[in-house]
Amino acid sequence: PDLQITLEMTDAELNAAKGVALRQELNTIWDSSVCQEKQFIDQLLQPNVASRPLHVLHELSDITAQSFSRPTAEGGVGLHAIHVAEIYRSLTRLQDVLGACERIYRTPIYTGYTNFCRRCVWLWCNLLPFAMF
Repeated sequence: PDLQITLEMTDAELNAAKGVALRQELNTIWDSSVCQEKQFIDQLLQPNVASRPLHVLHELSDITAQSFSRPTAEGGVGLHAIHVAEIYRSLTRLQDVLGACERIYRTPIYTGYTNFCRRCVWLWCNLLPFAMF
């Protein structure tokens, strides 16, 4: 999807634009004319979500619980319990990785460290031509 982002956009406008782009992407995956699939898309794009990746993982767990573990006679996929457990294991691993990424993202980088790194990179880039000569 085409996502136009400018520096003048507010956070609300940016989140709205990301929501439109995500809806377009999900419409390529799921058929929005089917009621159940449209409901999944609407649940994923709720506007009052604090952490969208965590919300998507939660919804994937719900979809797994509703569809994959039920027998075919009850409208589910009818997967064997071993396969459902493997899907849950994959979702748990994905949640662990998401948590690790969130910790990295929220780790503060101190100003003194960034200034030191900036000066070292500046010095290295400016002295590199002399080393190559």
